[in-house]
Amino acid sequence: MKRIHYIIIILTFVIANSCQDTEFRTHYLESIPSVTASVAENSIQYGDSITLTADVSDTNPLSTLEVKIAVSNKLIISESIRTKGNSASITKKYHIPFGVGMPDKEKVKVYLTAINVEGFKTEKLIDNTIGNRPAIQNLYLIPSTITSGLATKELILTDSENLIYSLSGIEFPNKFSCYIASKKTAFGRVDWSGFVFGMKNGEITLITQGEDPISVEDESLVNVSSCTFDAINFKLDVAGKLLEPLTALDVNVDLAASPSSLLGSDAKQFRGATMYFGQDVEVTFTGIANLSNGLAPDYFEVTGENKAKFLGETGMYKAYYHIAGDYLYIEPMPTVEFPDALWVCGTGIGRPSQPYAVTTSWNWNTPLDYVPCRKISSGVYQATVYLENEDNQEGTGFGTCNFKFFHYRGWDHGEESSTVYTVESPLKSSAEAGNVGNWRGSDVPFKGVYRITLDMNTKTTKILKIN
Repeated sequence: MKRIHYIIIILTFVIANSCQDTEFRTHYLESIPSVTASVAENSIQYGDSITLTADVSDTNPLSTLEVKIAVSNKLIISESIRTKGNSASITKKYHIPFGVGMPDKEKVKVYLTAINVEGFKTEKLIDNTIGNRPAIQNLYLIPSTITSGLATKELILTDSENLIYSLSGIEFPNKFSCYIASKKTAFGRVDWSGFVFGMKNGEITLITQGEDPISVEDESLVNVSSCTFDAINFKLDVAGKLLEPLTALDVNVDLAASPSSLLGSDAKQFRGATMYFGQDVEVTFTGIANLSNGLAPDYFEVTGENKAKFLGETGMYKAYYHIAGDYLYIEPMPTVEFPDALWVCGTGIGRPSQPYAVTTSWNWNTPLDYVPCRKISSGVYQATVYLENEDNQEGTGFGTCNFKFFHYRGWDHGEESSTVYTVESPLKSSAEAGNVGNWRGSDVPFKGVYRITLDMNTKTTKILKIN
């Protein structure tokens, strides 16, 4: 009982102190700060600076001056300057960079907000400064190394309004690196006294000497014969002769051992490579004993003893041949994601070929761990797999088969909730803690080859037993 009294006394003391703090704080009558400000420059070139002068005063103490600078609704600078007393004078330079999407002859807008200690504020806009793009007379595509054997080429301005520069009649490989520069030396190398475009964090931008060049890669091309550079949005596009769809594949000759795109010790069980497949194009296979048992049924329709028609959309794919299983896995490129593909990861799944066995896990190392789903129409995805389920012996009504659909090859929320789908037997949805939204087997054992069709339009998961 005494302890309760002590607690009440302490709480009363804390509340009293809090009230005193509030009571003893000085309160000021409402007042509005006065702001006089200007920018000295009426016209600048992007890459130069503007000079801001501001005088702020108030009968009440000041708190901060908020400064925001924008060009074409793009915020460039945001700063909070502490202002003390009843007046403050600020003179400061701000660098206005030359960056992506900076239009020519655009207003540089300076937004000021003066705030006093009571939170009352005054806002002011200064927009007398015009920003101008620097004149770029010439642009050159300069290979990043002399040893590449590629020549420096001049880009021609073909769209002056949108600053599109073009280059044609070249024969570059489908993978190379380069700089886009406004000046070149007598030897055709980058003159760093001019503007130089390179790459930072995967984006094309202006760089200084020692920073990375632009990386160009398009595996769907035999070579690059032309390109265009957008000098406003800093974008380089390439074009060239498209690869011809694959018509013959020898898994022991055309696929490399232990492909570097796979991870872990299981990678040595595979041969693999990037291949260009064409929809409905027939492929002649060498090195697979039985195509009906050795090809992914979602991607191939067997048409003869050693021939099969490709069912996926035309494009680049990863082909991984599992040596011991004599089975060719096909999957979209690792960068392909929803809505162009879905990926399944979990337990209780294996490839749909004899001898049937569960191989998957909650990992993304090799095709043994996960399953790519082929997009068969808008919002509809299909995967044909071997499923095996046993009672998990936990008394929860669930079994050992447990997986989820992911939006890309890796961890994300994916199709988070199976509970919003109608799930056909022998699978069921899960709201169990730790497995919320997963697709699960029940406590009734089953096994076989099943075609799983996930329809996002109707929120259904159809399960058809094939074998």
